[in-house]
Amino acid sequence: MVEDYNPYLNSLSQGGKRSTCRNQDSNPGPLDAKAERLPLDQDATRIVVVVIGVIIIVALLVVAVVVAEATSKVVVVVVVVVVVVVVVVVVVVVVVVLVVVVVVVEVVVLVIAVVVVVVVVVVVVVVVVVVVVAAAAVTAAERLVLC
Repeated sequence: MVEDYNPYLNSLSQGGKRSTCRNQDSNPGPLDAKAERLPLDQDATRIVVVVIGVIIIVALLVVAVVVAEATSKVVVVVVVVVVVVVVVVVVVVVVVVLVVVVVVVEVVVLVIAVVVVVVVVVVVVVVVVVVVVAAAAVTAAERLVLC
């Protein structure tokens, strides 16, 4: 009686081998189709994260160099780098959560990547402009005081 309910025991009692395949149908079910599509999503996720990471590292270097050139104050450089790093971490976490948890389609991944890259570039440009303008204002104020 127990053998009727256990395909493993049934196949062994009939001289067969245990199948390691869960779905032996020629038509894959929706779960199998999702499992087949998942590696593409993971590859897209890796590509997006690497591209965003490279852009962010270059942006950090640009911001650090511009800030270091604009002002000699180390504290300002550290604050700007910390702010940019926090923004980068938040953006990468949001992208990874959207891609991994929600498992979005590849086109959506590319759209998210483009939006994130544009946002990061805009933030970096704004930070660089603000730092340069602030440094110029401080320099002008110091010159007025010295005169």
